[in-house]
Amino acid sequence: MELFNRTMGLATDLVMQPLQGLSPSTSLLLLSAAIGLLLLLVFRLTSNQAAIGSLRRRMAAHLLEFRLFQHSLGIQWSSLSRLLLANLIYLKYAARPLLLMLVPLALLLVQFNQWYGYQPLKPEQTVLVALKLAGGQRDLSKVQLKIGDGLELVGRPLRIPQAGEVNWSVRPRRQGTHLLTFQFESRQVQKEIITSGQGMARISAVTPAQDFWDLLQHPGEPPLPPDSFAQRISVNYPARRINLLGWETHWVVFLLIVSTLTALAFKRLLRVQI
Repeated sequence: MELFNRTMGLATDLVMQPLQGLSPSTSLLLLSAAIGLLLLLVFRLTSNQAAIGSLRRRMAAHLLEFRLFQHSLGIQWSSLSRLLLANLIYLKYAARPLLLMLVPLALLLVQFNQWYGYQPLKPEQTVLVALKLAGGQRDLSKVQLKIGDGLELVGRPLRIPQAGEVNWSVRPRRQGTHLLTFQFESRQVQKEIITSGQGMARISAVTPAQDFWDLLQHPGEPPLPPDSFAQRISVNYPARRINLLGWETHWVVFLLIVSTLTALAFKRLLRVQI
């Protein structure tokens, strides 16, 4: 799983490289349009276009019949039942390409979430850093955080014995990639924290454990070693919101709306039956 995440991360970085000079909204707009065109082509290649075209014409005929014979209840019921049956058949035709697209799209969204899900920290912006101890280890007093010159600790750490977790407030002093070093007795683990004045940066908010689902959801960093004293390390980066015509929304909602509109706009040009 780690090799897969690394490969996907490199591919995503190549896609994002020409977009980094743009604003988050503009780059996401271009990316969403490209994904919409790609999904449209995949749908065309993996679906039975001839059958879908024929079915759509039948559905249009049943709908026209339903409207024309408004004074004949029997004909209307017959048209409506055949229209509903045609819709069920359409779902059967559409299910295969949609299922084929679902898994790759979900994996892409997880990767792009590192770019659009969070905002990099700004200098003097305080952030919460949390370390959860692995099971069976509850002596939180032995957990220490060491920081470099570019960071400062704000206040004292908050230790939560019931959750086996220690929280620190950390404030970066300048831009750059800074290193957090967590110590427990003679062992230590590290995590990067990113501060940038730019709008775009690849951010890994969580260092995951050696768990398949944890690695799948947080692919940005190698997992913690199996014998590590830490189960998970997280940095509470601020969430990014994307402006959609004056409406602040999650980046995935923005992507789904734009990619869908793009697919609908280009379906005739690319001769795709949807």
